[in-house]
Amino acid sequence: MIAFEVTRRLRQRGYSLIEMLIVIGIIGIVSLVTVPNFIAYQRSAKLKTSLRLLTNDIRMTRQLAITRNCRSKISFETGTAPGDPVRTYRIYEERTHPTTGGKSWVEIGQNQFDRTVYFFATNFPDEVAPNADSLNDVIFLPNGTIGNQPVAGGFLRMRTDQKIPKKIVSITFSITGQFST
Repeated sequence: MIAFEVTRRLRQRGYSLIEMLIVIGIIGIVSLVTVPNFIAYQRSAKLKTSLRLLTNDIRMTRQLAITRNCRSKISFETGTAPGDPVRTYRIYEERTHPTTGGKSWVEIGQNQFDRTVYFFATNFPDEVAPNADSLNDVIFLPNGTIGNQPVAGGFLRMRTDQKIPKKIVSITFSITGQFST
């Protein structure tokens, strides 16, 4: 009788092979459902993070023009595929030379998107000569308005080639310097 009790207790101590296979199967099914959604969320978050970074820098550039009473601008290049030139933008401030009185742009910062996000399209032109640099510019005047606003209203589009539902985000500018996404 004692041997029977010991044998029965030994059998009840662990899990059977069938129970383990069922648990592993459930974990596999849950992984098949959740991992693709998580990856899509992560890719979408990269685009949203880049958009947030750019909008913060646009606000900062506009505020810089107002507080320092000088023109400021964001310069960028658009493209059709991700790459270094089309995901980097620079922030400039216009300064007056103390002796000659000439004005020139001085770079005060730059930023870069995630490698999967890039500037896709805009209708903002390059600044006219002598400051033309073949980059698109959003120029803020000292009163906070946009100095090179296209007639139809300004826009700037960012894009990712990742597999997410919304691949393009757009920023629309008004002549007053305000913008919306």
